[in-house]
Amino acid sequence: TPQEVTYKLKVMIETAHEDLIDISPRKLISSNLIKATFGTDYLSQVHASLNDIDKLRRLISKVQKEHNPYGQGILGLTYDIWKGKEEYKDYVQQAGVFTDGQIIVICMSEKQAKAWVSLDYFEIDLTFKRVQGDINEFEVNCYNECYKIALTYARVFTNITNSTSYERMFSLLFNWIYQLTGSNPKIFHIDNTGWKCILGDLDRAQAKGLGLALNRLYPNLTWEEHLTYIFKSCRIHYNRNIKNNKYPNNVKQLMYEYPNASTIERVEEIIQELKNSQEPNINGLY
Repeated sequence: TPQEVTYKLKVMIETAHEDLIDISPRKLISSNLIKATFGTDYLSQVHASLNDIDKLRRLISKVQKEHNPYGQGILGLTYDIWKGKEEYKDYVQQAGVFTDGQIIVICMSEKQAKAWVSLDYFEIDLTFKRVQGDINEFEVNCYNECYKIALTYARVFTNITNSTSYERMFSLLFNWIYQLTGSNPKIFHIDNTGWKCILGDLDRAQAKGLGLALNRLYPNLTWEEHLTYIFKSCRIHYNRNIKNNKYPNNVKQLMYEYPNASTIERVEEIIQELKNSQEPNINGLY
């Protein structure tokens, strides 16, 4: 392949997608950038060698390695932070792996931290779709009445979502609030000022982890007592998470029934049936 063609193709690969990990030979040959770059509809019209899918795959891999020599996982992110990459400066506060295998990446600017502590309430939510692999994205959001949009105050990327990992995550977030603002977050039922309500879905592990982190911050109340004062559940989030998960329909029906169960006995029956299903992560949810 002529050097000039290879160079133009490399530039096209770099601009075809914001995230180079999404690039594939098939996406490349169907890209509308071919016309803009070469003035033709098909790469095969540019040079016969570009019919070779393996050749395109090797070129794509080469470009990806140039931009992300250690990949786009935790190792690649750590490398980029160490290199002082501008987009991570003052935003990615922490990235690491703990002894139990949990990966945590804390993303929050000083401005976000200061805005977060000034809120009366906020929402906590774990998303599943935007991140590839085993990593999930956790967000702290609040709907802004002035701008009529939901604003994000912190993001955490993590791979384990049991109560211990959530306690660690919330404790780290509270610690970074202290480091970025100079003071711990205020909680209304303790300080008579500050956060009045934290809204989340009916994720038992998440709620317990939050309560444990609050107990570590303010040990005069148990984690359960903290939650009774500040935590409120959101049925919309709960139902959406059930819908978006790949559990069998019979398991989903039990999950939908759970918040509507009229007796403690039925609640316990549902929990036992869910655990007996042996579906992944069920024990951490109920």
